[in-house]
Amino acid sequence: MHEVTDDTLDLHDRALAWAEKEEAIHNHLKINRAPAWAMPYRMHPSYNSYGFGAAVIGRASRTCPSLKGEEAWERATRLAIAIGRNALGRDSWADGYVGTPLLAAHVVARSFVVHLRENLGYRHVAFVDDLERYIATLWPEPSRARPPRDLGQALGLHRTLQEFGMYEQVPGLRELIAAGSNTAESQYSVRVGHLLLQAVRDLSPARRELHGQSLENVLTGR
Repeated sequence: MHEVTDDTLDLHDRALAWAEKEEAIHNHLKINRAPAWAMPYRMHPSYNSYGFGAAVIGRASRTCPSLKGEEAWERATRLAIAIGRNALGRDSWADGYVGTPLLAAHVVARSFVVHLRENLGYRHVAFVDDLERYIATLWPEPSRARPPRDLGQALGLHRTLQEFGMYEQVPGLRELIAAGSNTAESQYSVRVGHLLLQAVRDLSPARRELHGQSLENVLTGR
C-alpha cells in the first residue's frame, strides 16, 4: 500500500487551495505578468482549464496500468508543480495551478498517439510520427511545456490529418492541432482549454484507460 505522509497531505492541501482560491491565483498571475500561454483559460468558474485538467489527471491516476492511484496522483501533482515552475520561470504558490492543465494536455496529446498506433492500427504511418514530433515541440520533456513556435508544422500536419479523416476517428485531435496553429500566446491557452473540455466530456472507459496509460508513460519517461 502506498504510504500517506505529511508531504502527501500537503500536496492535497495545495491542490485544494488551487481549486478554492482560483480567482485570487488568477489575479496574482496577472499582476506578476505570467506568460499568456501558461495562464489557465478561465471563461467563468465552471469553465476553466485548471478544473478540466485536474479532472483529467484525477481520472487518469486511477487507470494507470501499474502505478497505484494515490502514487500516480502524487507523482502527477509534483510534475505539474515542476511544469508550472518552469513555465513561470520562478517558484510560485501558483505553480501547480499553472502546470496542471499543461500536464493534462500533454497526457491527452500522448493518448492520441497510443490510440492511433495500438487501437486503430496506424503503427508505421508517417503522420503518426509527425504527430509525435509536433507534440514534442510543445512538451520537449515531461517537466517542460512551451508555446507553439512552428506554425508551418502545425498547419502541414492539419492538412494531412484532415486528408486522412483522422479528426473524425480521434475526437479531440482537431483541438490539439488547433492549439499549435496560432502563435498568439493567449489563443494557445484558449485552445488548451477546449482540448481539456473535450477530454473531460468523454466518459467512456476506453478513453479513461488511454489517459491512464498515457499518464504513466509521461511519469515514467516512456
